[in-house]
Amino acid sequence: MVLAILDSSVKKQVLMSKIETTYGVDPAPVGATDSVLASNIRITPMEINSSDRSVVRGFFGSAGKIVSGAHVKFGFDIEAFTSGVAGTPAAYGPLMKACAQSENVLAGVSVTYAGVSAAEQAMTHYFNRDGKLRKISGWRGSVKLKMSPKSTPMWSFDGIGLYTLATDTVMPAATLTAWKTPLPVSAGITTASLHGYSGIITEFNFDQGNNVVYRDGINGEGVYFVGRKTTASLTMEEPTMAQKDFESIVKNGTLGVFTLTHGTVAGSKLRVNGASVQVTSYAETAVDDIAMIQLGLEFLSGAAGNDEYSHVQL
Repeated sequence: MVLAILDSSVKKQVLMSKIETTYGVDPAPVGATDSVLASNIRITPMEINSSDRSVVRGFFGSAGKIVSGAHVKFGFDIEAFTSGVAGTPAAYGPLMKACAQSENVLAGVSVTYAGVSAAEQAMTHYFNRDGKLRKISGWRGSVKLKMSPKSTPMWSFDGIGLYTLATDTVMPAATLTAWKTPLPVSAGITTASLHGYSGIITEFNFDQGNNVVYRDGINGEGVYFVGRKTTASLTMEEPTMAQKDFESIVKNGTLGVFTLTHGTVAGSKLRVNGASVQVTSYAETAVDDIAMIQLGLEFLSGAAGNDEYSHVQL
């Protein structure tokens, strides 16, 4: 007997993503205009919705499950870069908008993303792994930013979409010219300030914190944004009490400004802002035998709302 050799490779993958005009309606992304330069792709292709048949039959044993449907959990990472031209959105702009964020373009100056609480958008992903295509429509998610010295800054997306059956489809060519090379995180390129203090930071993690849920009901299914709690954490060289008393800031619930700027030249700068940031936790640790502190941050919204954070391309 001769067996066919199936040599599907996880190295041969193409991701294409496009914003939907109508929720859940596939806008048919294509490789020429909608390809994404992604890494660390994560997928649960069938998150099954089911219930046990807990019937009594006079003997032990399973009676099986009633399967009512499925949805998809899908995530990936991309490099955090800018377009190189101030006021021109980076190629990952549509991904940001599918994470309940507005995009405000000031021509020749900046592109600003901030959270929204209504009229959220969704997108369709085409994920083709060596000829096996999964179409994930109605996808909505949340984004994180990870930065540490000597490494590449990364945006990390995770979300939920609607399930459709995979198909055997030839993997398309991907056009990725809009995906630029990012700047490394380093002292000469990256600066940050928390509550007016600029200590040496060895790790920064930002979490937009969207709460995304899938619902399957009579007459329809969908993915919904139902809340947002934006947080961050950082590890910093321990200051003296005279330099900065973060312990009292935590104890007193003091609010202050956070800003981080990555890049120095117009068109290449990425900035994260928080106008009302509470330091919610304080711990001591060591890195390379140097005393450090670990701080937890929470970004608070103002009276108008949707202003607890922004990230800006300058």
